[in-house]
Order: sequence, then C-alpha cells, then structure tokens
Amino acid sequence: MHPWLDRLIGWGLVSSKGKAKGMLYFISPELLRKLEFKGSTTLRGIEKHRLRELILRDLEIYREGSIGEIHERIGKEIPRRTLQDTLKRLVQAGEIGKSGALKHTRYQCTG
Repeated sequence: MHPWLDRLIGWGLVSSKGKAKGMLYFISPELLRKLEFKGSTTLRGIEKHRLRELILRDLEIYREGSIGEIHERIGKEIPRRTLQDTLKRLVQAGEIGKSGALKHTRYQCTG
C-alpha cells in the first residue's frame, strides 16, 4: 500500500473493501453526504445480494444469455470477474441453469 493512501484511510476520507488484488478503495459515503457531493453513481461496488437479483431479473426477462450479453445488459462497470463468481454461485445453488462450455456457455432462467 502507498503511504499517502494509508494517511487518507487513517483520516477516514477513504475506505477499503476486499483483500490483496481484489482491494477496492472508495470515498467514505458519510463524507460525500456531508459535502453534499452530486456525482454519478456506478455499479462497480454493488453488493452481492443486489447483483444476484439483477442477474435473476435479467434472466427472467430475456430467458437466457451468455456472460457477455448479461454483462452488457446489467452494467459494464461491474467487474466481469465479480459477475462470473456470482453466476457460478447461482448455478451451484440451482437458481439458474447453464449449458455449453467455455466461450459457448449460456445461462438460463429455471423459474
């Protein structure tokens, strides 16, 4: 980590989430509210349960799709790796179906 970043975290200006390469840094939401910051919102740091619901709703509407199609529809700012992990968990839990392999994998709504 960088010394200047440590200081910002220590002052409470920057918060972090995750570990190692997956570490995500962001400005404290409390600070943004206090400063009445009017910036744009992104889906980059979306919570897992919200991403899960986005994927399920997408597949309910479109019935099936590749990871690229789903990614395009729900938001390109979401890290692809996060989307892959969530799709894998949904398949393992039996909440969605999967057919094909590698680049030809398609996900389907099972409900």
